[in-house]
Amino acid sequence: MAGSANSGRRPTPVAEMMLKGNPGKRKSSVTETAFPEGELEMPETLGPAGIQAWRFVIKQCKAVPGMLKAIDTYSLGMFCHAIQDVAEIREHLMESGKRVGELPLSERKALREAEATAIKLGARYGWTPSDRVGKVFSSDGGPIDPLQALLMKRAANN
Repeated sequence: MAGSANSGRRPTPVAEMMLKGNPGKRKSSVTETAFPEGELEMPETLGPAGIQAWRFVIKQCKAVPGMLKAIDTYSLGMFCHAIQDVAEIREHLMESGKRVGELPLSERKALREAEATAIKLGARYGWTPSDRVGKVFSSDGGPIDPLQALLMKRAANN
């Protein structure tokens, strides 16, 4: 198998590169993509649990300006579908009166995969406590300068 999500070094944040400067005077290939603002459209294929997850995430993320952009529609949709899958399997468990260990292997695998997908996609947005570490959000809701965010992060660690 050729590597995993944790293979190699993590990319250096652009703000940190700006802070260090360019001592080698090499051509910089670093750019940050700024996607336009826009409304997210909820997928029509979501069931009740997925719709509930969509509405909850949208409500929470609106409190952090610029957190979600229109481009995030598909990844948020995948997250909500994973939540929907987990809810459906758990509902099946409750109806059957079985525990997870009593499920057929294929159903246990489907449950674990749906849970792993939801956690992995949520982590990309910082939706778990450990994934929020190091992310800087403005207290007044305004945009944060990347260099200022890096300096604030370094000051907090010292």
